[in-house]
Amino acid sequence: MSRPRNSTNSSEEDVLSDLLTVEHAGMFLLVNVVMVCSVTSFLGIIANAINLAVFVKQGLHNTINICFLGLAISDMCCLLTLLWISICMNPLVISSGVPWVATDFTYLTGAWPHHISGRITSYITVYITAERCLCIIFPLKVRQIMTPTITTVALCLIYIINILMLCPEYVTLYLDWTYFPAYNSTLLAIHYLEGREKASGLVYFLNSASGLIAFVSVAVLTPILAVKLKEASAWRAKSKSANIRDAMSNRDQKTVKMVVLIATVLIICFTPGVVFGTVTFIEPEFDINKRYANTVASLWTIACIS
Repeated sequence: MSRPRNSTNSSEEDVLSDLLTVEHAGMFLLVNVVMVCSVTSFLGIIANAINLAVFVKQGLHNTINICFLGLAISDMCCLLTLLWISICMNPLVISSGVPWVATDFTYLTGAWPHHISGRITSYITVYITAERCLCIIFPLKVRQIMTPTITTVALCLIYIINILMLCPEYVTLYLDWTYFPAYNSTLLAIHYLEGREKASGLVYFLNSASGLIAFVSVAVLTPILAVKLKEASAWRAKSKSANIRDAMSNRDQKTVKMVVLIATVLIICFTPGVVFGTVTFIEPEFDINKRYANTVASLWTIACIS
């Protein structure tokens, strides 16, 4: 079941001033999350499972394979949580009599894990693009510094730090049984502890800031990587070196082109979320619990698709 709207938190004027109605938000949820995301996430899980098997079979003896494996793992987590969200928010599941508030349960078990998985993906992409840029600019020095061990430690730190950023959120709320007179039933719903507002503000700020930093970093490093690749290719083309060097050049070019493609896709996919998060800072009422709740919910379903 869905949590009934609390009249003490939103006035009739706020509801009427929203750009979209509850019915509109429900339609966006049904089409974008339940229908589209369930299909794309299922297909993505299959593709990522194949990628994981390929990277493991190739071996983790070089930094790029380790990075791609870490990226595939975070993508897998992102897709699994997205599939879980689409299942929980399915009208058939909500109306099946499961004793929970669907939005509350999904918020804790799906929404935040999905968000953090995406954040981990973005920072691994930052690491990959930065490492490839340095490899082109300082090929000899970087290969001595960016060893497989260092790369493994860096990826582990990316996972740990991003997961720890969620701790304030999870220690200030929990799921417990709550009686809802509107439904005349007891459902599993979110309960808040003291200090929740401060913790929520801190978590939102940290995640918004870190997401913006990752997005800007990838957006800056990707064109730099493309330019440096073009310059390196031109220099090597003029060189009168042996065919061995040409072979290495082709291998490096293929790797960098793949990294540029991944980074470009990430920029495109993460743009809606970054824009919506920035709008929230500009307009405080652009929040899931405030005046533009229906609009926010509808727009974030679009971000889920990307």
